[in-house]
Amino acid sequence: MPYLLLCSLLWASTGLSPKAVRNQIEDILAHPKFADSFWGIVVYAPARNKTLMHRNAGHNFRPASNLKILTTILALEHLGPDFRFDTEIGYRGTLGDGVIQGDLVITASGDPSISGNYGGAWRTQDYLAAIIQELRAHGVQEVTGDLVAVVDALDDRHIQYSWEWDDIGNYYAVPVTPLSLNNGWIQIQLSTDEQGTVTLKARPENTPGLQFNLSVTGNPGEETVEWKRDWGTNHFRIHGNLPPCETLEFNPAAWNTTEQFLGVFHHTLNEAGIHIQGRHRVESGNPVEIKPLLVHQSESLADMAQVLMKVSQNHYADLFLKTTARHVQGEGSFEAGEKLAEIYLKALDGSEGQRLRDGSGLSAQNYIQPQQLASLLKRGLEADWRDHWLRTLPVFGLDGTLAKRGDDETKGFVWAKTGYINRARNLVGYVETHAGEPLIFVALANNYSCRTREVEEAQDQICAVLRKLKPNRRYRKATHRHHLLSRTLR
Repeated sequence: MPYLLLCSLLWASTGLSPKAVRNQIEDILAHPKFADSFWGIVVYAPARNKTLMHRNAGHNFRPASNLKILTTILALEHLGPDFRFDTEIGYRGTLGDGVIQGDLVITASGDPSISGNYGGAWRTQDYLAAIIQELRAHGVQEVTGDLVAVVDALDDRHIQYSWEWDDIGNYYAVPVTPLSLNNGWIQIQLSTDEQGTVTLKARPENTPGLQFNLSVTGNPGEETVEWKRDWGTNHFRIHGNLPPCETLEFNPAAWNTTEQFLGVFHHTLNEAGIHIQGRHRVESGNPVEIKPLLVHQSESLADMAQVLMKVSQNHYADLFLKTTARHVQGEGSFEAGEKLAEIYLKALDGSEGQRLRDGSGLSAQNYIQPQQLASLLKRGLEADWRDHWLRTLPVFGLDGTLAKRGDDETKGFVWAKTGYINRARNLVGYVETHAGEPLIFVALANNYSCRTREVEEAQDQICAVLRKLKPNRRYRKATHRHHLLSRTLR
């Protein structure tokens, strides 16, 4: 007897019925600590084409980073998993005897991964050195004009108006420009030796305007270091205490990521012996004809989407949204992205009423309905890019933002996206039952006053309950047509 059929028969006799699943989930949510919470729940069984449970499914919730589900699916749908960002480097004027009589020009497209930080390792200098090697291969030794960035690909709203004031400048709230380096971050490291002597390192070192007012002691005791940045600058004020033999790292955003790229690249070119006589500057409009030298291509969108979703990378998400909007709507802006999402969701399931202020979910003015998220997840299972999509999701107990979630019951069998902003803690994704049946679940918690960890525990318990759903006759007959998620992803 086939193993899958044996499991199905076993769980048909020992698992939970849909009614029992609903009752157990209702019991979890009925706890007094959730009395003032607003929960949105959907459980949908694709193999049965049936919604097993719903609560407030048509109401709007703040999705936080669950909005990245919409952002990523929009990109996969409209750009395709093989799409790559092109960053072109060329010149205008003439090139002869190693000298560009004119400007060296970078035409940016919104690639968020020109970072040297792709995949977690810091390789910014290696990336710039590779570009310089290619320029040398074209014979470039000197530029009489300027280093210019052409930024027409996206609009000029770098910071979304609805982001919280306190978020701006943190690593998760990076200005959204067409050209960025190192995720748009300034990586700052403080360390102390045995005597408590404090050392500060920052990279990229030549970020324009980078200044520090450092008032940090190295005394025994508690670590109390805090930092602030002067608004509109890369001037940092760092104070507090860092005990001896300790290291502390933080990654504030550069104030202007395009300026950061240009400043660091300008300095690196000059150090490498390719002298730029002029300054570096940003340009928009209709530039004079640019003669190509080289093109830097990103990894595929499918691979980049794994970085976006696994670690919930806001900078990637916002640039995905603007780029998708530019290719489909002809305008690389948050507003065009919202219009695109509205059209897509209405075509997908006829729903309306959502609000999209960014691609990352950072804005508290984003709203989406549980039933819309369920429809997006259903589309993800049906699309020809299904496997690419599934591989973007963090897995309970294994990786990404879910590496420490779940237990022996759920580890390796829940693929989902987390989301958090103040008083909104959400979990949305797929569960595979013991019988191998895929389930779509949406568990959104807004406006709670209990501890966030208690909301997470309830969501984990919901996933454990869903694992126990027993297969019905229709599913057992259809089993051969539904590939196990775990088999697909391992």
